[in-house]
Amino acid sequence: MKIFITGFQRSGTTLTRRLIHNHPEVKFIAHELRLMKYCKSKEKVYELLEKNGFEAKEEENWGEKVPWSHEDLRIIYFCERWNEMFSKEKPRIIHVIRNPVSVGISNVNFGWCEDIDFSIKVWKSTVYPVLEYMDYIKNGMTFVYEDLLLNPRIVLKEIFSFCGLKHNKQIINKICKLDKNQLIEFKSIEKSRAFSYVPENKFGKYDHLLQTYKQTIDKYLIGNIDWV
Repeated sequence: MKIFITGFQRSGTTLTRRLIHNHPEVKFIAHELRLMKYCKSKEKVYELLEKNGFEAKEEENWGEKVPWSHEDLRIIYFCERWNEMFSKEKPRIIHVIRNPVSVGISNVNFGWCEDIDFSIKVWKSTVYPVLEYMDYIKNGMTFVYEDLLLNPRIVLKEIFSFCGLKHNKQIINKICKLDKNQLIEFKSIEKSRAFSYVPENKFGKYDHLLQTYKQTIDKYLIGNIDWV
């Protein structure tokens, strides 16, 4: 199994990577090596992995997480290459979606974008094509960042099941109790972080975007969890 994790920057790809990385059946999930950007063959992929300290075999479960931003919008191309390169190794693509307002504020807070509205504009122009692509392919899955924090056991079970990984209560509970050192940048999977940049869920002038976001989820995701 080869797992490719992606999503617009500041959408929860790092948290997702750490959670899947800690599954006992997963060898590793590499952090933004851009394998599909720099490697033209499997041989080059394994060479780059080894160069960065990852020992990997074709029969093992491993993957990479690569978010995208306004600076690199070729993520669908990378997904297509992932599917082509690992077509015989059960490739999976995990796509994380987070509400655009929190994404915009987070991008500004981290200094990766100077304007919230600009981030939202890029989010709207890039996320929808990826959602359509994920809805089209059979080995792609989109989940909601807010769902992961509010209902981690349900969402993780769905992710692991989709990837063909064990998803019993023992494994799910252990991963949900990972500490800060294991999660990196997260103290724990806390519900309070679901809308951490929007106090009391009040978006103000952006309230209409939350409604559009809900409609988007309802359109592309089947059986999504009602989180608001």
